[in-house]
Amino acid sequence: MVGVSLVLPMLKNPVMAEEARSTGFTYVTSQMRYYAAMESLLLPEDMESVRRADLASRLTDLYSLVIEFQIRCVIHLYRSRTKNFFRGAINYDDWKGTLARIKSAEQDLETKFFKAQSAQSVETLRRMQREAEESRRRLESTMDEIVQLMREQLGVAARMDRRMELAEDRACIEALSKEDPRDDKARILSQKGGLLEDSYRWVFTNEDFQQWRRRDNGLLWLRGDPGKGKTMLVCAIIDKLEASAWMVNVCYFFCQATDERISSGTAVLRGLIHMLVKQQPSLMPHLRKAYEDAKLVEGRNTWVTLSQLFDKIVNDDQLDETYLLIDALDECITDLTLLLGLVDKYASHPRIKWLVSSRNELAIAERLDRPNIGSQLSLELNAASVSSAVHSYIQHKVGELKALKGYTQIQHDNLSLYLADNASDTFLWVALVCQHLRRLTCWAGLDTIKRGLFPPGLKALYRRMLDQVNSTYFADLCIRILAVVCTVYRPITIDELPSIVELPNNLAEDSGALQEILNTCGSFISTKSGVIATVHQSAVDFLKDQASDEIFPAGPKDVHYKVFIHSLDSLSAVLRRDIYNLVDPAYRFQNIQRPDPDPLAAVGYSSVYWIDHLGECISLSTETEIIEIINQFMQKKYLYWIEALSLLGKISQGVQSITKLKELTLRVSDVLLRDTIHDADRFLRYFKVAVELAPLQIYISGLLFSPTNSLTRTNFQQDRIGRLSLDSPVSPEWSACIQTLEGHSNPVTSVIFAPDGQSIASGSDDKTVRIWDTVTGSCKHVLEGHSNPVTSVIFSPDGQSIASGSDDKTVRIWDTVTGSCKHVLEGHSYPVTSVIFSPDGQSIASGSDDKTVRIWDTVTGSCKHVLEGHSYPVTSVIFSPDGQSIASGSDDKTVRIWDTVTGSCKHVLEGHSYQVTSVIFSPDGQSIASGSDDKTVRIWDAVTSRCKHTLEGHGRSVRSVVFSPDGQSIASGSDDKTVRIWDAVTGSCKHVLEGHSNPVTSVIFSPDGQSIASGSDDKTVRIWDAVTGSCKHVLEGHSYSVTSIIFSLDGQSIASGSDDKAIQIWDAVTGSCKHALEGHSRWITSAIFSLDEHGTPPLKLQNNIELNIGGGDDWIMVDGSHSLWLPAEYRPTQFAVKGSHLALGCASGRVLLFHILAQE
Repeated sequence: MVGVSLVLPMLKNPVMAEEARSTGFTYVTSQMRYYAAMESLLLPEDMESVRRADLASRLTDLYSLVIEFQIRCVIHLYRSRTKNFFRGAINYDDWKGTLARIKSAEQDLETKFFKAQSAQSVETLRRMQREAEESRRRLESTMDEIVQLMREQLGVAARMDRRMELAEDRACIEALSKEDPRDDKARILSQKGGLLEDSYRWVFTNEDFQQWRRRDNGLLWLRGDPGKGKTMLVCAIIDKLEASAWMVNVCYFFCQATDERISSGTAVLRGLIHMLVKQQPSLMPHLRKAYEDAKLVEGRNTWVTLSQLFDKIVNDDQLDETYLLIDALDECITDLTLLLGLVDKYASHPRIKWLVSSRNELAIAERLDRPNIGSQLSLELNAASVSSAVHSYIQHKVGELKALKGYTQIQHDNLSLYLADNASDTFLWVALVCQHLRRLTCWAGLDTIKRGLFPPGLKALYRRMLDQVNSTYFADLCIRILAVVCTVYRPITIDELPSIVELPNNLAEDSGALQEILNTCGSFISTKSGVIATVHQSAVDFLKDQASDEIFPAGPKDVHYKVFIHSLDSLSAVLRRDIYNLVDPAYRFQNIQRPDPDPLAAVGYSSVYWIDHLGECISLSTETEIIEIINQFMQKKYLYWIEALSLLGKISQGVQSITKLKELTLRVSDVLLRDTIHDADRFLRYFKVAVELAPLQIYISGLLFSPTNSLTRTNFQQDRIGRLSLDSPVSPEWSACIQTLEGHSNPVTSVIFAPDGQSIASGSDDKTVRIWDTVTGSCKHVLEGHSNPVTSVIFSPDGQSIASGSDDKTVRIWDTVTGSCKHVLEGHSYPVTSVIFSPDGQSIASGSDDKTVRIWDTVTGSCKHVLEGHSYPVTSVIFSPDGQSIASGSDDKTVRIWDTVTGSCKHVLEGHSYQVTSVIFSPDGQSIASGSDDKTVRIWDAVTSRCKHTLEGHGRSVRSVVFSPDGQSIASGSDDKTVRIWDAVTGSCKHVLEGHSNPVTSVIFSPDGQSIASGSDDKTVRIWDAVTGSCKHVLEGHSYSVTSIIFSLDGQSIASGSDDKAIQIWDAVTGSCKHALEGHSRWITSAIFSLDEHGTPPLKLQNNIELNIGGGDDWIMVDGSHSLWLPAEYRPTQFAVKGSHLALGCASGRVLLFHILAQE
């Protein structure tokens, strides 16, 4: 019966199984057999027809009610699938009403039946009723068991999901920041001896503080001179807020100038976000999204990414009331201006209150000492409260000394009086003196006080401390240590000290003696938890300024030089292949556990900063010795160094460091060194993704796929590991492709360099615009908002904005710094085909399939003019160099020139017999060139609208036209596979550039006019000599059509976008032709497999080797494990297997042949 088939799926569903306990569902289900029996008993064939028809009608009504009830259940089942289990209530009233009607229909039928049937039939029906009741009881019992089982299973699943989610969250937080501000707070309190209530209680009754707490303002600036106790006040305020606030986030950060890890605006943002998401987990999805987009890695653009993430978090509707506290703003060395701007921006946020502390510095005062931004709590203006707090602190510290040294009460009182008279209400001065007294005997300490050897004022005290250091036996060594501590970019550990400071023989191995030397350095440094740090920024300032001649007798550069030399010596001694003994070449970075002892512990600092110290110390062009040292290191240890950086999670810093080293060696006469570093730079950029994923891939993927003439490959070929051997030759030289920028999920439609050449913007059919860093190749922003493919992107002249046009009929203006959308320009009724900024950046012109051109105000986002006149879609728009005119090309075969001020049409340029595909103004604005599907290029007089020349020669549609920078030549690309160079004055064809095997999609001149780049459907970019017409380079690497190309402003690079979803950056000067490998079809003899997004099933080869291509097409897997990372240009579309050989067929035309080695 149909009812049974409807019931079964509901019994399997846990949600409906729970609801099946309702009386109605159980009742109807258990009655099924009864209903079926009723039909055969109630309607015998020999029954009188009128009565039979009446009973049949009533039975049909009953069945209709039963089926309706079951259908309601099924509908509810499928409507509730996406909701949480056991949520959502059933509409019991409706079900009860239906059940009541079912029972009424049953009773009516039974009454009729009992009157019309024999006693035997009545007894049979009653027996069926009893069986139905028993079935109902069994069903209820079974349902209860099923529900309990499902609850248990759901509980297990929920716990597993939560564990997985927690693991993912931990990975996100770890990627965001390895530094926990709570640890910094604990370290500070430990170093300073903890909080003393009497020294900070006053701040809670201060009117400025209370106004801030009452939300009279969103920002409180705690300001004061060095040593006045600002940091301890911040710690006390944090404790107060955490103790008294309920459902409130209290997040903080402590800046420290001597530690690069916590001395930047980026570090502050990382720390605040770190605490926010941990205190309020509902904000984690924002962090997860950034983590999935790989935006949390350290790089030049991290501030932009993090500020964008911060904006999303603080504007989340679920954000609880939040306190954000930043201590020592004056010690934020990098991006302080950006950080102050961020504080300013969110100072009036309704759910955020800021407290920041700093010295009384002008740069900070200029941003924070302004009306309406917040209030200030000046320690100098609260001198009486601070003085009282210092006196309480003195009593506390002297009390500790009395207990430790056994002072008498008179001695206690005299010492307290001395400290009070000389402290100048400065906590730090008291702390330093008491710290010194702890190291002296009772008599020596009291004698020192009696003789007044602790002068008042921090600078005088520091002078006294340094004199004492100079009087010790280890004075020279202490001075060297102090010099290094003042020079390094972050606090070093005791383990790292021997790697960067020359120590006496065996001292590095004698931890007790080394600690004694550090103690001899006076009160300038502390060594808590094995980290050597200065006690206060004012101490560093004194050593660098007032004591510079003693600390840096040969100058600061000499210290940098020695740190550099010792660092390279240490690295050369320690580094080796697979230093963590991972063995597996695909061992993922996120799974690596630091060994104990850690062989990199001693050289962690040196690994990251040796090039920074080199850059600070010397001019390489005059130092033969240094050149040789670097040469030896790069030739013998370079790959081991990259492995170490990867294990330390510092590959992005490595890219920046090798770039810096490359710049430092530009003028070096040693050609081998320059070539070695250039090759090392290319090597690291090319394999950066692989090494970040799995450090040991540098020894397999790196050494297999680097060019045969690569110096890095040659120097380290003996270090190749893994079970895959590449039998096919790879390219002999590095390709012109410097970097491949991957991230778009659909074809790239448009690509453009920023005016400063530091960024690239790309638009894609995936509806996004991406901004990329041209140095590191990292994605700075993913600009989301368009609801359909992006057709065109353009930078503003100042590089601060991007405009994008889309098939969603809108133009969007984006902020390139924050990645936020500034304006959505709505008005077009069909897709936008082209966007362009005016030369002054104040206007944008957009062309559309709606036949119009619109001019927009970039500041307000308002539409200034709608330019109507074209009778078919507009294909191209361009501003004149003076911004006074716009030219537009259209499918209506015309070019129109418009006045940008009035919006009126100045000229209609008629002559083309088919659609106009491209228009461009000459550099002087006097001429316009237009390309058309009629196979011609026309040159027009922009003033008179006269056609000056019709350039004929192409055999098919002209897709792209461009003027040379001097306006004397025009280049045109066509579907006839050629590029033509024309004389813009005479109209004659100067050169026909042949070589592409498919239509040319885009052409552009280099900024100096000496070269032309062309992109084609044949997947290549070609660089041509604009003077001779010869092909200089064929740039191969894309696996699908090239859609867009652009030169950087310095002409050194070309960026190309493609239907393969990637952007490639090419070296326009040295680009060499890569060779496609063809003719290996003999190996494709067993089975050929085409790859889709899911990869392939495993294949069993000989020697019991299992192989398959990963779902992302970026790994070869052996025995079910990742083995070899494939660079973008080597990722296959097909592969074939024969014996222990694997052949990969790539979209570029290459065929790669691998030999799989047996397991050792």
